[in-house]
Amino acid sequence: MTPINQTFVLNKDSELQSFFGWDKIHVHHIYPSRIVTRREHKVDFLYRLKIIFFPGEHWKDHSFRERLAINWRHVHLFPGPKMQVYRYAATATCDGEFETWLDWDDLQEELSYSMYKPTEQSQ
Repeated sequence: MTPINQTFVLNKDSELQSFFGWDKIHVHHIYPSRIVTRREHKVDFLYRLKIIFFPGEHWKDHSFRERLAINWRHVHLFPGPKMQVYRYAATATCDGEFETWLDWDDLQEELSYSMYKPTEQSQ
């Protein structure tokens, strides 16, 4: 667990609505909650084949050779290497009530949209 001890308050000036709905969140610790291992896919192979053989409105002015040259260089038949994605959770006090699990990644996203703002004081 990583101690963080930071307080975030709801930004009343934000036009967006918070997913959490709390006015004040005091985060105590963050910790990795799960690790997701998946393969990275570069480009959808079937989508590229569809563009080559059944061009839509955007591709209809291009010849078959141009569609093949443009789309084929981005196609990968096999998925890319495995990658691990870490998901984080936090222990926090939300509006005076202790929460043992709070999705840290969702809170970071709301901070990036200025739905919450950090305060200078810590509890």
